[in-house]
Amino acid sequence: QLKSGSFATVCRGTHRASGKKVAIKCVLRKDLPPNDDAAIYDEVSIMSSLSHPHIVPLIDFFEEKDCYFLVMELMSGGDLFDRIGKKKTYSEEDARELSIKMLKAMAYCHAHKIAHCDMKPKNLLLMSEDNDSYIKLADFGFAARCNTHKCLTKQCGTPFFVSPEILMRQPYDQQSDLWSVGCIIFLLLSGNLPFMGRSQKELFRKIVSGKYEFKEEDWCDVSPDARDLVQKLLVLDPDERITSSQALRHKWMRASSDRLSRITLQGTSQRLKTFNARMKLRSAMIAVDWVSQLKRASWGSKNRVRED
Repeated sequence: QLKSGSFATVCRGTHRASGKKVAIKCVLRKDLPPNDDAAIYDEVSIMSSLSHPHIVPLIDFFEEKDCYFLVMELMSGGDLFDRIGKKKTYSEEDARELSIKMLKAMAYCHAHKIAHCDMKPKNLLLMSEDNDSYIKLADFGFAARCNTHKCLTKQCGTPFFVSPEILMRQPYDQQSDLWSVGCIIFLLLSGNLPFMGRSQKELFRKIVSGKYEFKEEDWCDVSPDARDLVQKLLVLDPDERITSSQALRHKWMRASSDRLSRITLQGTSQRLKTFNARMKLRSAMIAVDWVSQLKRASWGSKNRVRED
């Protein structure tokens, strides 16, 4: 077993047809909410339509009486933040390289009119133990086709990374992903999240307000260009928020690699090393709050929440 979540378990296995080691997402049909079988077919359809160097590919799909099996490429590089914490040096160039790969995957999805709807660090998987930055975007369980402007309404995502428009139950589209990307880049540069709260209510109030700060102790070494990109991503109005293709053309993306390599982020590296442990209990508590709220609201199977 590689990973267990609210709706599925991911295990290591061997694909008989090719002999390759693979990751198998196993979804028990009895655990699915009513009418949610369609969501599995949506996920398979979306993943089958994607082919990009920084997106985990779907290799095969099997349906049995009790279970669905999604066969995917095995990503054996371990946790991204653990890897960063083990690096002898971590620079702004390292953070930018990860950001570029994430944004390229995002831009590809958005160009194909697909919103991921659950962007977070745990869905950025390292390819191997030999490369510190070759990441691929995974987990399209909440992904949706978005053929028209602001056509999505399902309440889903992960606390700390969810966009304000989703929290305010407004129709949304691919631009919601860019808010989450902004939170991830903020984290890669500083080692902390832009929005924190001791409870679900406090956290969501801060997200909806859109107010955050660049704390001097976390951001003293980070370049102004990097801060500028974060500011253009963490914009409350999704229509004013920078797009994935615009983000890839931002001046930070064109800055000198040599200059960014000289900006060391050792404090950030150490904070990222402990991030998973620091967030585990807090994430669980806030997820329980949000799941309870969803159930009380009786929004149905379209409204789903990740626990971490």
